[in-house]
Amino acid sequence: MQHFCIMNFDNLVVQSDKRASILIIGEISNWWGISKHDVLAALRGRDLDHIDVYINSCGGDVADGLSIHDMLKGHKAKVTAHLFTECCSIATIIACAAEEL
Repeated sequence: MQHFCIMNFDNLVVQSDKRASILIIGEISNWWGISKHDVLAALRGRDLDHIDVYINSCGGDVADGLSIHDMLKGHKAKVTAHLFTECCSIATIIACAAEEL
């Protein structure tokens, strides 16, 4: 079993075999929290069947959030969003990329 991790402040992306978990905790931004570049690096070239997105965010940068939404929506994997504590502003749009909440 292959494991892959990227750490970005409090956000962790873990990929194991055909399933990945993305934690969006805190602000969505190039400067703080998780950015579109983090998600792109985590998903690029990976043959995944399922992506779990865990969201606890007050929102953040609209351009980054829309890019993350589009990457998740356009990925062939089934996307499930897990919302806890808060999912506000652009984080809500990211959650809308999921097939299941």
